[in-house]
Amino acid sequence: MRAVTASRYQLKPRRTFSYIAIIVAFFTVLMGVPWALMLAIPQAQTEREPVVLSSASHDIEIPVTVGGEQLRCASNFEAMLMFGYDCGDVLVESIIHDQVADRERTLRRMMSASSAGFVEADGEVINVGGTLVLFDDLTHRIGILTEIDGGRTMYAQVQDVGASDRFLPITDGVWRALHDEPLPAELAAAVEELGAGSLSESLSESWEFL
Repeated sequence: MRAVTASRYQLKPRRTFSYIAIIVAFFTVLMGVPWALMLAIPQAQTEREPVVLSSASHDIEIPVTVGGEQLRCASNFEAMLMFGYDCGDVLVESIIHDQVADRERTLRRMMSASSAGFVEADGEVINVGGTLVLFDDLTHRIGILTEIDGGRTMYAQVQDVGASDRFLPITDGVWRALHDEPLPAELAAAVEELGAGSLSESLSESWEFL
């Protein structure tokens, strides 16, 4: 009978390390695929829409044009209480009121409410041919309250959030949309100064302050 040697029945060492390495590599690749796809696929650009002065509760829409072309910006769903657009470094918001008993109080209330109460809106209100205007130096905003068709009142607001050179053209576009005429020269100068970083305490003695 042939002798049986012990080496023939020697157990082979377990390959635990190689199995673990394979599993780790598999899950690493699996988890990395979504990131690779995100990098490979270009991010979709924010959809831009024609800017209109309106209100969520009204079907009135007043288009805003700048330089003879329809202004197009992204909808701003973070706008406080109002219909809003994000034009990059400039924000445009609006709201329509059916009845307004105290126009100056409404103007201040809208300016304050749109900042979540952060701004007291206690500056001087300017009366420009029946349209009330209020500037806020702290947040670089101009608020405009004026009557529109149907006996309603429109509050429109333009805010510069990045020292943008588009602040004045867009403000002029909003004013033209409401009045069908350019922004008055002294208001334009004040907007330009506000966008540059500060606003003088008094705009002009020619304006009627309330």
